Amino acid sequence: MNLLLKSSILTLLSTSLSSTAYGNVCVETGKNAAELVIVENWCSPGFSTASYATAEERCRDKAIKTCRNPNTLLDIIDDWCPDKPVTSFDLDDLKGYCKSTVDGLINKPPTPSPPNPKCVGDPSPNGITRSGSNNGNGSRFAFRLLNKGHEQCIDNRGEVYQWGRFTNIRSFEDCAEVCVKESPIELINDGVFRGFNFDCNKSQCMCLFDEGELDRLSNNKRSVFRGTDRRGNGYDSINRNRGLYAPDVYCGSLVGFMGEEEEEFKTSRRVLRGSTD
Repeated sequence: MNLLLKSSILTLLSTSLSSTAYGNVCVETGKNAAELVIVENWCSPGFSTASYATAEERCRDKAIKTCRNPNTLLDIIDDWCPDKPVTSFDLDDLKGYCKSTVDGLINKPPTPSPPNPKCVGDPSPNGITRSGSNNGNGSRFAFRLLNKGHEQCIDNRGEVYQWGRFTNIRSFEDCAEVCVKESPIELINDGVFRGFNFDCNKSQCMCLFDEGELDRLSNNKRSVFRGTDRRGNGYDSINRNRGLYAPDVYCGSLVGFMGEEEEEFKTSRRVLRGSTD
């Protein structure tokens, strides 16, 4: 975003917020904290607070309303481009940009849309086997799509993983299959393979491994990938509740495998470490 425009919007927001007693975000945060102190340590209100807006939410709502106010938009247009005519239809169109622009200023990711069916046909691929793996006879690797997609996998500390990339991959399911079948067998057998990120827009599949594991491979074994990134510090299982916002990226978490002869689900860490209990 243009730096001058961003500065102007922030100045406008600051001016608007300071115009009323409840406008100052610091005061709002203090009031919100006081309410939590009372609720948690003294008493509960006689009405439901389940949908009570936080100071941040109220500030965001006020910012969006301020941006959508025709007088706000007209004042800026008069200052910046008075010779360019503007109609009511133009104003309505401009107001439509306010919500996403405010969210961008406060670093709030947009609400993810449902997975694109062209990218994700099956959000739970589990029929994938690897010849030569030590995961038991007839084992089928099982993966799950994280939430609705548009997220990059992270571990439970918020760290991203090292990855090896395959290109020209058409779908989420194909990404799961290529990681299991084409990654170096020692990475599959040693319990350090955690899942994958599928970038649908670029048709790329990033197979994810624990910190340091790609560094232990020879250059020849790493060459099966079409590029690697060994900077990630991710370790152990993928966080199954949240990821890092990434448009058109779909996180596939390795959740275990199911045997051919039984419908018993086993966790990936026990299975990949060769546990028999």
